[in-house]
Amino acid sequence: MTYTGTHHEAAGSGPTEGAEAVRASGPRSGPRTDPSAGTVESGARGAVGPSEGEGRAVGAGTTGPGGGEAAGAGAGVRANETMVPLLPCASAEETLGFFRSLGFEVTYEQDRPYLYLAFRWGGVHLHYGRAPRGFDPSREDGGGCLVMVDDVAAYHAVLSARMRSAEGRVPTKGAPRITRYRSGASRFTVVDPSGNSIIFIQRDESEEWEYGGSAELEGLARALDGARVLRDIKLDDRAAWRYLRSALRRHGDDAPAVERAMALAALIELSVALDEHERRAEWTEALEAIDLTVEERRRVEGELRNAEELEHWLSGRSR
Repeated sequence: MTYTGTHHEAAGSGPTEGAEAVRASGPRSGPRTDPSAGTVESGARGAVGPSEGEGRAVGAGTTGPGGGEAAGAGAGVRANETMVPLLPCASAEETLGFFRSLGFEVTYEQDRPYLYLAFRWGGVHLHYGRAPRGFDPSREDGGGCLVMVDDVAAYHAVLSARMRSAEGRVPTKGAPRITRYRSGASRFTVVDPSGNSIIFIQRDESEEWEYGGSAELEGLARALDGARVLRDIKLDDRAAWRYLRSALRRHGDDAPAVERAMALAALIELSVALDEHERRAEWTEALEAIDLTVEERRRVEGELRNAEELEHWLSGRSR
């Protein structure tokens, strides 16, 4: 057998390059896979974070990393574990090129007798093995992980800039890609060449959300909240677009003016994300005809700025 594994211990790579807001916040000592600038949690494709559903995570009594023995786990078991996701890799060459373009350090590379790749970026560690027979990256159902960070906007800005520098653009469809980021949003996703999802999540993301919108709301207000969940939590622009269009037809006539305006502004922004411009002029005209107070207009203008910022991001123009 031929062994071609290689360790790479290049120093200095990580999220602190080029952006002070993205920083390592812990010690650099420890094993090669010890996260220091964020929490990495592995999970099946489609997991959307610890807040999914109406339930709440029930702790096992642990005291946190380095905080002593994990209650109920048995003698000698301490709450200082490190968990690293092992994801399927359809193409070693594409995976290596992709993560290098994002500034990740390759800490291990082996192609024979078994495929194994390891990457590190600050406290983010990703490992890859050979994908199973019949694996189809286009299905995007291979695997994924969650990366909990303090400032999700900074991570999106850094990764987008690096991909644009390497590729001349930021892919937003297919694999690989980076999903868009809206001002105030709490997550975005990096989809690797094998269709795995690396989801970056604001550490203090709210747990208070419900599919279909909050039960405390009704009519178009509830639809706006439901569309927000689909767009910002599930990262499903198409579903949010369809849901909001349907709700506007059903509830628009009876809804307060500001809710109609917010729905139209949200649809305009989603039309940019989806490249669906057929009704954009119609929605813009309807929005301009709505009489709003100064404060209501500020809210709507904030939503419209999201559309403008998205157009700039997609085109790569600086503001």
